[in-house]
Amino acid sequence: MLWLIANETRADQLRRWLFDVSDRPGGYLDIDIRGLAPHDQEEFWSAAQRALTMLAEKHGPRFLEREHAHGANCLASLLAMRRREVAGEPPLSLSDYAEVLPWDGEKIDLSDLWSDTGGT
Repeated sequence: MLWLIANETRADQLRRWLFDVSDRPGGYLDIDIRGLAPHDQEEFWSAAQRALTMLAEKHGPRFLEREHAHGANCLASLLAMRRREVAGEPPLSLSDYAEVLPWDGEKIDLSDLWSDTGGT
């Protein structure tokens, strides 16, 4: 899922960091988007929407029904949670989780790369 978002990210440093995290074992478990700078958060959400739109255009409107569309389904769920949050609704209203985990306050350092492949 992070690779799909990174591929659609227009901010170079954020894109490089997202590609790096997507290569880590369980990388999506290690990040909290709230730790990104506000402009990087906005770019993350915009890139996530572009990624989902790209998949729909490439694979058709029912692509989420495919048997192996796990990453795409996670992306769609993440964007649905974001839409509910922006609308002032509980973001977890359609989730199995009972509460949003509190943010630990740690800012994400986009220069903290495990291996800088630049997404190649």
